[in-house]
Amino acid sequence: NVSFFAPDNVPIRVAIEIEAKPGYTSDIGAALRDAVVAYVNQLAVGQDTPVVRLYTPAMLYGDPSANTYEITSLLASIKPAAVGAADMNVNFQSRLRTVLDDVVLTVV
Repeated sequence: NVSFFAPDNVPIRVAIEIEAKPGYTSDIGAALRDAVVAYVNQLAVGQDTPVVRLYTPAMLYGDPSANTYEITSLLASIKPAAVGAADMNVNFQSRLRTVLDDVVLTVV
């Protein structure tokens, strides 16, 4: 007997605080947010995700604009919980997902 199921989408929110350096623009902030959304939405079904893994897309590695800001805080959570540093764990038939409105960037 074979069973199929559609994965459950588990929404998350992300809060990132950065310190802007010379050359930083709002377009760079938009690229940072886009990269985090793309990363989260490509995660596999059942893939647990430590919050620290979100630093990789948020740093825009390989992009020269990554040198125009410093991440001072990066927190996330499964909604509706408050953002924090805890790992985001899902069951075998769920996957983490986010949208741009749930990735909040604060520039200090």
